[in-house]
Amino acid sequence: PGTPNGSLFFEDADRIFPEFLDGLLRDYKVRGGRLHIAGHSNGGLSAYHVAARFPQYFTTVTGYPGLLDGQADPTRIQALKPLCLFMHVGDRDSGWLSAMRRQSESLRAQGFRIRYTVEKNQEHRLRAQEINLSPRLFDEIESCSP
Repeated sequence: PGTPNGSLFFEDADRIFPEFLDGLLRDYKVRGGRLHIAGHSNGGLSAYHVAARFPQYFTTVTGYPGLLDGQADPTRIQALKPLCLFMHVGDRDSGWLSAMRRQSESLRAQGFRIRYTVEKNQEHRLRAQEINLSPRLFDEIESCSP
């Protein structure tokens, strides 16, 4: 969805989500009553941000690439602990590769369910068809039990 008045999600535009998510759950038959959230790049950052703010709505979070903002409140980080977290990043994505590796290692050490995958011969914009990414993302989602 678009953000109110062009503001960014981390600048309080995330306030739209409870009503939006409630509408999705009301209007569609959602197995288990919980959603999966995913995004690429800024969408991956937003997916992690929204899931950390409103974890009760989600089962999985996927960034391809994407991660939780390093400035996130520790309470929000802990809110992700019951969820399955997935991170995919290209091995040639110098801007995201090390940050995502560090965060995944830190979260794993704290007992989070997280899978970090480095995609070979890929840059920031993963070429999903070339690396068969879509079916693998669905397999990851299906592997996570709420």
